[in-house]
Amino acid sequence: MPADDSGTDAVVALIASLVGRIETRRVFGAVGLFLRGAQFGLISGGKLFFYTDRLNRGDYDRAERVNEVVGDDTMGFCPRHDMPGDLPWREVPAFVLDEAEILRTWTLAAWEAAKRSAKSRSGK
Repeated sequence: MPADDSGTDAVVALIASLVGRIETRRVFGAVGLFLRGAQFGLISGGKLFFYTDRLNRGDYDRAERVNEVVGDDTMGFCPRHDMPGDLPWREVPAFVLDEAEILRTWTLAAWEAAKRSAKSRSGK
């Protein structure tokens, strides 16, 4: 994905076409993606990251293993969530961006993970 604003705009438009209105905000030099108030995505350095938790992290782990088997080292990840001091953001694999229904599913899974996290932080 391009690092410029037009690339960011294109990704936001694509995701919005699948799940509805997406709000964007600058977050620590990146662009945060928000759906109905919950930050589910992040665009940084020209890469798209989605929020993960124990319920959707396995999808990213499986995609990473497939890339290792086929020798594709172009897929980057934020540090794994189980490592000390890391964040729950994982880079969205390229194949997800290529298939609208898969992108919709992964987007909604990231949004649900973000909502669960916000709910647990608020104690509700």
